Amino acid sequence: MGNSNNKPEKQSKEDYLKNSPAILKINKLYEDVSKIEYENDLIYFARWQYYEPMGMDFSDRFELDKEAYIKTYHENGVHDYKAPFNETILIKKLIKNLEKAEHPYIQEYVEFLSKKLNTQNATQTDEQQNSIESSVKYWLSFLEHEHPRKHKIPLNESDYNKLVQWTIYYFENNKPPTIKNPIQFYNCQRSELLVAMKRIYKEILPNSTFAPNYLEFIVSCFSDLKGYNLDNIIKTKEPQYFDDLYKGIKRKTQ
Repeated sequence: MGNSNNKPEKQSKEDYLKNSPAILKINKLYEDVSKIEYENDLIYFARWQYYEPMGMDFSDRFELDKEAYIKTYHENGVHDYKAPFNETILIKKLIKNLEKAEHPYIQEYVEFLSKKLNTQNATQTDEQQNSIESSVKYWLSFLEHEHPRKHKIPLNESDYNKLVQWTIYYFENNKPPTIKNPIQFYNCQRSELLVAMKRIYKEILPNSTFAPNYLEFIVSCFSDLKGYNLDNIIKTKEPQYFDDLYKGIKRKTQ
């Protein structure tokens, strides 16, 4: 029995092929795996990956890698993953595994994966921004409509737009904006404002407790909240009629 402190030796190509859960698919792709053009780089492959022939279109190659990954991790394979399949995680795993490979074909595949990842990140950023804007505008929307009890519009258009932009800025930048001219007047209950601001936070960050700088941000938006106890914001209870403020208001999606 060897010393448990010794680092494991690199897996040989033969051992890899013998133990790979993808061996059946490999054999279907070609008869003689010893002729793989990039065989010296196989040590960088994950055990679940197929050995596609060089020259295969990168999009097709990625689809096969995705197939192998899903079968191994998400369909009663080597590991039981409870989380749903996440393509971004797969791409990052492939890049991390293959970025040390020396064969030009594998290097080009890594470049393909990197571009795909950048595209996904940009898309996710756009979707996140749209989600933030949708949440903010919905929960603050009662401020630009006639109040069902006071029968007046709580905020003028300028103040409403300022509050929306300030709040969007907070969630997009994870910090409060600089507010030089807080809102002086609102024609609604303070509790309605505070609960709406809390609803926004919990919808965008459902698993997070209220950040102190968010509570400070709320206080900074309204002049009459100057010096307001931050704990009181958290303790503010939702008015029984709160949902009535949104009757007839449809959530706008991007």
